[in-house]
Amino acid sequence: MTRKGARRMSEIPPAVLRALNEGREETRTLVEWLAIDTDTLLGHVLRDIGLEVAAGEVWWKELSRVDRAEALFAHALQVDPDAREAVSALARLYERSGNWNLALEMLQREVRLAGAGAGAVDVYARIGRIQEDMLQDRAAAKQA
Repeated sequence: MTRKGARRMSEIPPAVLRALNEGREETRTLVEWLAIDTDTLLGHVLRDIGLEVAAGEVWWKELSRVDRAEALFAHALQVDPDAREAVSALARLYERSGNWNLALEMLQREVRLAGAGAGAVDVYARIGRIQEDMLQDRAAAKQA
């Protein structure tokens, strides 16, 4: 049965509001959209992204199912394109599988997300190693 959207905040049943705030239910009206507590919703989404990345790690490292892991990491990035843990996981997966171009793409994305911190230095070093050792491009390695 399809639920009708509420026209007033007072018409939103508590169970529906809870589901909206947890991201388990789609809004049907602007009133419902405005009723969502965005901090609560964001907390649920971020937790879900972390769980998705953790599940991907299990598929990859414990069950040797790279395809399933890649799909989970990619889905986490669809939900939040700036999810650094998902970008990092995909970069490592591509590096270990020898998919150098995709690894470089994810590493460059990770650098952008890392900013100017120490974590970025490590990522730049990985980019340089791939460029020099795997792609035999010394000029690109020096630039990294």
